[in-house]
Amino acid sequence: MRILILSFLLVLAAGASGQKLSKYYRTSNLENGKIYFVKSFEDFESSKGRDAFIYDLTYLKGSDTLTINYTYYAEEAFEADSIGIQFNKQITFFPTERLFIERNKKSWEHRYTAEVPLEFMVDFYDSENSPFFQLQSGGKSLVYEIRNNKWEKFSGIMQQIFQVIELNR
Repeated sequence: MRILILSFLLVLAAGASGQKLSKYYRTSNLENGKIYFVKSFEDFESSKGRDAFIYDLTYLKGSDTLTINYTYYAEEAFEADSIGIQFNKQITFFPTERLFIERNKKSWEHRYTAEVPLEFMVDFYDSENSPFFQLQSGGKSLVYEIRNNKWEKFSGIMQQIFQVIELNR
């Protein structure tokens, strides 16, 4: 009887999480294939705790890479030449392309884009420890981190989204 109740609860939980999943991504059919857009994620912040790092992901079905579009805020203008993504105690850097840099009321807003291998990002979201993003400009860097409790929730959601992508590849 316990097994039956446990199975029933797992089915309910899976159904509930499936309903919530649509809040985090959208799909659309384009001429060159299906595109998956993962909505902005905003819980990374600088070690100072004031400056935010916000990003979204775009994946075109059949591709080996996805696009990470990101915005970061800093007290001073900081023209990044690469984005480092750290997880499992290793950091990998990817070239990045500036879209714009603008001055806001209290900080500088920077918008960039980068191509990252799909499998790398799947592994990123499978990481148990909270990862971080590191932006490089010459010898200087900016680091944006996330708290463990927020990472656990979001990485679980992203693992489900990547499962949907994999099942429809």
